[in-house]
Amino acid sequence: FSTTVKFRTMLDTTMQPVLNTLNGSGKLQTHNILISNSGVLGQLAEKLKMDAYKTLTLNDVFISFQFKDGKVKVEPFTIAMGNSKATISGWSGFDQTLGYVLNMDVPTSELGAGMGAVSGLLSQLNSKAGTNVQAPTTVKADVLIGGTVSKPTVKLEFKGFGSDGGNSNAGL
Repeated sequence: FSTTVKFRTMLDTTMQPVLNTLNGSGKLQTHNILISNSGVLGQLAEKLKMDAYKTLTLNDVFISFQFKDGKVKVEPFTIAMGNSKATISGWSGFDQTLGYVLNMDVPTSELGAGMGAVSGLLSQLNSKAGTNVQAPTTVKADVLIGGTVSKPTVKLEFKGFGSDGGNSNAGL
């Protein structure tokens, strides 16, 4: 990885930075970084029932950030997560608190048993009502990450069906 950082801070009597006075900005660029054994990724994989999300490889990611009000605030950036895309934004507090949102487009083909049940219901509806309602190819979801670095919390909110247009308000 490579990074540039510019900042200002007050120093205490022992010449240590006073973190809540730290202000500045920076940029981080990564090349082929593997993240594994992450509490956040583990919870995400469990909630989506997709083991592929237990690890994450970041290739050629460019992240801009600011130091302000005792937090590192991350500007939105987009990554690939397997066949999904996620736009990430939020902050990490110097006190180890987290506040991130991942806006994801998840292919329904990867949702497994839950999507199979939806497809079965649509098939029954189509045969009884003479319609041709199809399941979408992607589902939009927000992943809300909170808690702390050592005890993260992950909440998943489905925003409806995405890329096919016709079912955008169907929900999951």
